[in-house]
Amino acid sequence: MKRLKLILSEILRDQRQELRLTAAIYLTVTVCFLSIFVCFRVAEKNKLIYDDADLAARTYPDVFIAASEFSTCGELYSALTEAEKEYGAVFLQLRIKADDMPLYLELEGLGRINDSISLSENGLHTGELTVNEEALYMGSPLAVGDKAELLGRSFTVVSVGNETAIAFEELASLTADTGTLDISVGSIVTEKALSDSQLRGLKDLLRLGELASQADAAETENRSVAADQKLICLLIAGLSVLVILTLFKQAMLRAAPRLGMFRLYGAKNRFVAAFFLTWLLGYILLPFGAALGIYALLDGLFGHFYLEHDAAFSYKSFALAAVALLSLLFTLPQLVGIIRKQPAELAVRR
Repeated sequence: MKRLKLILSEILRDQRQELRLTAAIYLTVTVCFLSIFVCFRVAEKNKLIYDDADLAARTYPDVFIAASEFSTCGELYSALTEAEKEYGAVFLQLRIKADDMPLYLELEGLGRINDSISLSENGLHTGELTVNEEALYMGSPLAVGDKAELLGRSFTVVSVGNETAIAFEELASLTADTGTLDISVGSIVTEKALSDSQLRGLKDLLRLGELASQADAAETENRSVAADQKLICLLIAGLSVLVILTLFKQAMLRAAPRLGMFRLYGAKNRFVAAFFLTWLLGYILLPFGAALGIYALLDGLFGHFYLEHDAAFSYKSFALAAVALLSLLFTLPQLVGIIRKQPAELAVRR
């Protein structure tokens, strides 16, 4: 205990004498640790956390069905209904669009854009049509009760609102050339997560080239982006450690006379080593604690930079251990050199 008190008192004495250097080291090491913590948080950015992981695994977003792969609209309808029965598939935001659609929108800066038709499974009956209030049919707006010829079928307008829609079962009776149609699905949600064989079966049924669940697509994207992020984070963390080691080297030069003085007064090598280790750990542990405190205070601020998810504390502990180990290895040769030298070689005077 007496030795520890002596070591701490000598360290405090040295730090008071070199107040500017001490403050610079503490501040710089704290900022370096804080930078490393933020790097860990950035590396977590693309790890999606789902409110419902099961739903993400059975949701297939942004699907485009090549209507030209089907000879008729009736065949396409049969494929969709078979997918509903076989896989419990629900087609959300199922829309159909034709190249020669007489129903279109006039958008400022874009000109004429063909309107798309939503295929609704609820609320509409055969021959009924709801129409977008901004859409024009043959150059004129439609009103309730008007007739419209769309995709080879005659419809009666039953309401004017936000979108154009017909009943889903109408798809079977459309006579439009499938080569002129575009079919898009906002997402396909299956009853259960599909096995590889089931996924291939659904793709073959709908004649799709690729079909990836929301979870799989996110994981693929995360891997590609995370590789770049991890490289950048590694470079920043490496630079931070290099700055710390450079400061410790400078501090060691200042500490050499003190270590030599201990030798001059007969201190054993293990006392000198204990002084050195305590001195080094003080410069690491105190800034680490300060960085943790500042990092916790800034937690709310990270949300503004879309860094909502924190890394596990084990990563921060690893950073502490890595910095401590590298600092020890980096400064140990100097300590060994000081122990081997005579006090006079260290510019120590009585």
